[in-house]
Amino acid sequence: MPKEGTRPETGNEDREITIRKRSSGLSRLLLAISITLLAFVILLQPSTVNFDTSLSHDGESKTALILTAHPDDEVMFFTPTILALLAAGWEVSGLCLSNG
Repeated sequence: MPKEGTRPETGNEDREITIRKRSSGLSRLLLAISITLLAFVILLQPSTVNFDTSLSHDGESKTALILTAHPDDEVMFFTPTILALLAAGWEVSGLCLSNG
């Protein structure tokens, strides 16, 4: 007879722990597979957004604002874009959101 306040030894405790570990591992595996499949489904969907990437314009003045967080970010990251816009006749301005 077991002491008061303790659980009786049933011999099934080790088996229950093993089952819990297996089901936990299986749950994680199923979650990983589900996330991977969802990512593939999302990435393989055809894009319905059509961006006009041409820089040409129909005679009216086009302006672009290069907005950066730090000084020199426009030079390090956006130089090709700025040069392409200027070559296509755009007016390009820059705005930096920090003071140094």
